[in-house]
This record gives sequence, structure tokens and C-alpha cells, in this order.
Amino acid sequence: MESSMSQKTKIKEDDFIAVYLLKTNSDYEYDNDKANFFATSHLSSNYFSEESFDSSAVKLNREREGCFIEKLGILFYKTAGSDELIDTFELQNILTIMFKEKIAENFSLETTRSILALADSNQDGLLNYYEFKRLWFNIMEWKKCFEESDINQDKMIDKEELKKVFDELKIPVKNSTLNAIYFRYSNKQNLISLDDFIQILCKLTSVSRWTHEFKENITLDAFMKALLYC
Repeated sequence: MESSMSQKTKIKEDDFIAVYLLKTNSDYEYDNDKANFFATSHLSSNYFSEESFDSSAVKLNREREGCFIEKLGILFYKTAGSDELIDTFELQNILTIMFKEKIAENFSLETTRSILALADSNQDGLLNYYEFKRLWFNIMEWKKCFEESDINQDKMIDKEELKKVFDELKIPVKNSTLNAIYFRYSNKQNLISLDDFIQILCKLTSVSRWTHEFKENITLDAFMKALLYC
């Protein structure tokens, strides 16, 4: 395994965690019994197709899946500390380190907030282990789609590549909506970064969820709360 995120070789998703642990210091004593429990829980295939998330999990074989989730538990508890919860700023730190190869600077706070809100079922601004784990596989799926669409590997995608990603993820987006998204999130070079790409998908997933949950039965207050928290 490589010990530096600055090296050019491609690091597998399940190696990101080991790299993070090498770079992170914590005084929190890790509970191995707890790690073993969480590493072996919810490994059945139906876990990865929960209705609360639209995209499928990253497809790992069974052996790698178990190893990955075990490392994921270590990562979570090392970051969370004694309260066993992570907030927006702790999540931002994790994302910045994990995606250092894909973004030039820190993961934006706005995108981190959208990511956390997507998995924060009780809207308390914190993620427990189960919320974090469900969220992580969605991020890995989106990262994979971004990389496959980034043909020239410049860590950016254009409008046509964005449309292909939506098609790949089976997200129905009309041209007018695509244009609005593109002009809202593209930079001066008319390109979209991984950071903004993930924020887009978080918001689209949230909107899709509201449509399913509320349908026509939504108050103005509920709509404003959902809109402002995503």
C-alpha cells in the first residue's frame, strides 16, 4: 500500500482509509469489540439497496466488502471520538483527505453540508455510524461515475459529460434543468469539479426524495425546511 496521497499511482477505494489513518492523530482509544461488531453488521445484499438512497453501492466482492467496512468503522470511530458522532467539520476533514487526489483544495463546506444533510435522517447536524456508512457507498459510486466521465483526466467534467453521468445514474433531467445546473455550478472554464458534482447529486437526490415523500401533501413550512437543509 502506498503511504502518500501525493504519489501518482491510483489508490483503491479501500486503501483510502488506511492512508487516512496513517495521517490522522487521535487520543481516543479505539474499541476493537465495537469495531468487530460494526464490521460484520448489515453485510447482506439488501442493505445496499435501501429505499432511502437511489444509487447502488460500489460493487465489491465479498472479501473486499468485509475488509472495506471494517476499515470504515475504524475510520469513523477514530474521527468521531468519544461521542461516536461526526459533525460537518469532521466530515469535511475526512473528505478533504480522502479526495486529495481529485480536488486542488479543501472539500468545500457547502458541499460537505449537503452531503451530511443527505444522510442525516433526524436533522440534528450529526452522523452516527450507520448514517455515515450508508452515505459513504453513495459517495464512492458518484466518485466512480465522475472518474469514468472525466475522459481527459483533468479532474473536471463538461456539460455533455455531466449529462452522460445523469443517464448512467438514471436521473431524469430535462435540458432546461441541465442548463440551470450547469450555469449554477460550472467555473470560469465552463467545467464542473468533483466537489460541485457531488453537491449537485446530493441536491438532486434530496429533491427526488421530497417528491416521493410529500407528493401533494406538503406545507410551506415543510418545503422551506427541506429546501434550506439540503
